[in-house]
Amino acid sequence: MTDSNPRLHSGSRIEPELDELIEHLKIREDEYQGVVVLEEDLKELKAEARWTILAKVLSPIHLVMHAAFLANMKYPWSLSKYVSFKATHENLFVFQFSCLDDWCKVLDDGPCFFSMGNVALLEEYDGITKPSRLNLGP
Repeated sequence: MTDSNPRLHSGSRIEPELDELIEHLKIREDEYQGVVVLEEDLKELKAEARWTILAKVLSPIHLVMHAAFLANMKYPWSLSKYVSFKATHENLFVFQFSCLDDWCKVLDDGPCFFSMGNVALLEEYDGITKPSRLNLGP
């Protein structure tokens, strides 16, 4: 059992963030009895999120054209493989790369400038943490 939530059972200690997220599900007491989170499951979730980057666009306006943003980013990155792309919040995006080389190139090249001087701050992302909780600058 975990220290922070005795109603959850685990093969080993649950990461505090996951435990906190489960708390927000508003599950009734009788529904908790079937909840089991194993360390192996956490490892699998993290493995599925490999080569993932969180990008925060520093722009005075909300980006409505998400596809245009992706197109603008793919060109300077010159990716060799497919990248999946998802907008999570206002000016906050998740990219999951299909190969390690593309992921490393994008992370190593750092902040990306695009379209009229806007910049995208980049951070390695575990795929589990709520994107809005990460501190990516202003």
